Amino acid sequence: MSVLATLSDLPATGEARLRTRGAQRRCCGLTGTTDHVTLHGCHLLGRETLGVAAHEVRTTDLAAQRDPRTRQRVLDIVERQLSELAAAGVTRSSRPRVGPEGRAAMATLHPVLAQWWGDQDATEPDGFTFRHAPRWRDLVPSAAALWALEHPGDPELPGMPALDLSPDDWAVLTHTWDAVGIRSRAAVVSAILRDRFAGAGATAWLSLGSGGLSALMAAARDLGACGSPAMLEVRDGDEQALALAEELSDRGRVPVLTQRQDLFDLGALASAAGGYDLVDLVGFLEYLPAEPLHTRRARVPSATELVRAAVAATRPGGIVILGNMRTDRPHLEFVERIIQWPHIVPRSLEELIAVIEGAGMPRDAITLHLPDDGVYAVATIEVANGSVTSTSSP
Repeated sequence: MSVLATLSDLPATGEARLRTRGAQRRCCGLTGTTDHVTLHGCHLLGRETLGVAAHEVRTTDLAAQRDPRTRQRVLDIVERQLSELAAAGVTRSSRPRVGPEGRAAMATLHPVLAQWWGDQDATEPDGFTFRHAPRWRDLVPSAAALWALEHPGDPELPGMPALDLSPDDWAVLTHTWDAVGIRSRAAVVSAILRDRFAGAGATAWLSLGSGGLSALMAAARDLGACGSPAMLEVRDGDEQALALAEELSDRGRVPVLTQRQDLFDLGALASAAGGYDLVDLVGFLEYLPAEPLHTRRARVPSATELVRAAVAATRPGGIVILGNMRTDRPHLEFVERIIQWPHIVPRSLEELIAVIEGAGMPRDAITLHLPDDGVYAVATIEVANGSVTSTSSP
């Protein structure tokens, strides 16, 4: 059963030789340049600010740097369109609109949404002209939808035909705040993992939900080249996401084991208690509510229950890594009024810390990594002996 199907009812290897030097707390290694983002290191925020170790990560989005005029044009148009939608009272539906039918329904709600999601080419003198954006929206909320945001200028989604994109297709998939935040999140996650596991020998990684897949693949590839191979296991209820993982595995020569699983079945992690050096929740945690919910199809665990289960699946000396969209981010309304990305639960930094604390983790085990674009928070949780004394299966 897929995560989306259930939510639609709502209104490893041997013992790792891990270092214990607390790399994340000193923010080591969060420098360097990927194809699309440069990381310039961190500024340590005082613990008194949030009560946990927190770093602001300085970033440069290279796409914005290369074409600042197009970026500003995108942001200006989106700002105007959001004002129009707010005035008309258009916001995210309590019933998720997914696939071509959901997109077509959105296009009938307002001329702005018809421009974005209608089947006809949209031409506006002071707006956007799209060819592909509606087809991209059909991929939402799968991990495949993140590819174009993470890889601007790459017209080929792995395993799919090349895309016919207009300049405005690329502009909005490159320069909206969501695209900028997705890229900085991926760069930060990869840098954290490279620093953490360099010299650790062979390690076992588990990714739930595939949202952080590109970042994990990049880190695993680099670590493997330096003699610290990671065996990556990807579990997801979405066959398309698993196919993408296998395609990226072949492309990057990173070994991956894929497994289709109902991600709400936290009991499935119980058999792997203490089996992983890394458990990745980057693309999954923000879909879960503050409290468990029951739908016609399944019980939806809370975000805290997910963190507790992930910690229990991590061996002492390992980490859990997770991410969440921030409530104070720029253009939060873009997600809710235009994209209408289903089920995302943005959280304040305080709410994110409370989720982790509720799973029984002490504050000194938590480190926040905050890209300076302000879109996402990335958190790492240090797992020690006895971090969680018991995990109950929902």
